[in-house]
Amino acid sequence: MAVFSILPLAFLRMKFGFLGYIVARLPIKLNRIAKENLEAVFPEKSPAERKKILLDCYSGLGRCAAEVVKVGLTDMKPSAVCRFSPGTRELFDSAIAAGTGAIFITGHIGNWEIMASYTAEQGYPVYTIAKESYDPRFTGLIKRFRESKGVHCLWKGDPDIKEKIIGVFLSGALLGVLLDQDTKVPGVFADFFGRKAFTASLPAVIAVKAGLPVFSAFTHRDDDGMNVVTVKKLDLSVPEGVDPVVYITTVFNRAIEENIRKYPHEWVWMHERWKTRPKA
Repeated sequence: MAVFSILPLAFLRMKFGFLGYIVARLPIKLNRIAKENLEAVFPEKSPAERKKILLDCYSGLGRCAAEVVKVGLTDMKPSAVCRFSPGTRELFDSAIAAGTGAIFITGHIGNWEIMASYTAEQGYPVYTIAKESYDPRFTGLIKRFRESKGVHCLWKGDPDIKEKIIGVFLSGALLGVLLDQDTKVPGVFADFFGRKAFTASLPAVIAVKAGLPVFSAFTHRDDDGMNVVTVKKLDLSVPEGVDPVVYITTVFNRAIEENIRKYPHEWVWMHERWKTRPKA
């Protein structure tokens, strides 16, 4: 890995992006899943259009990996590859000023790792909920990268995670939650691209019980190559007669879906998002 630290970022982006482009063409399970997801979500697009989204997805992931490697192994700061969109800083400031803490809903869209580290670099207290990998070495790698950049990790397997989450909000900090994957945690089925998707319910439960403000936070790659962070406050007003947790979770999914529709090549299409199905 040390050799990557001395190579120029532009070179790493190009090489990692090309590697992603190659992986996208391999006959592997991940690509089969991605193609099936793209066909289900974008039936109106031509096969050529869906293929381009997949190729751009993989090459984009390669460029994101190059940035994480460069920022993680050198003294390069996240601000070298990331910036806030107009108005985003003000929303972060308002969340901090409230003193109650806030939840930020995001997904595996764009360079989510750089987004978190850049936000911490800008002086905001950032915590994330992470799932331990089956390989402890990979878990350790994630932990070292995030914490070296000021991002604090709360691990799903930690028996004290609930108490630690409460501590995050009592300190007035920001909690980022990746909510776009089908995982083995308590959840509900909520609409996502017109299909029921099993989604973790903890963020909605916290929002309902604690009345905390919730924002969406996403990053996309701009024409100049920078990762641009955009934050929006979500309206959590729940109509009468509906399950508030399901309704709010659907609001979260809708925010993620809207961002993916805007930047379809920046989402991880190879994930089995609709694997868990409602019981008949």
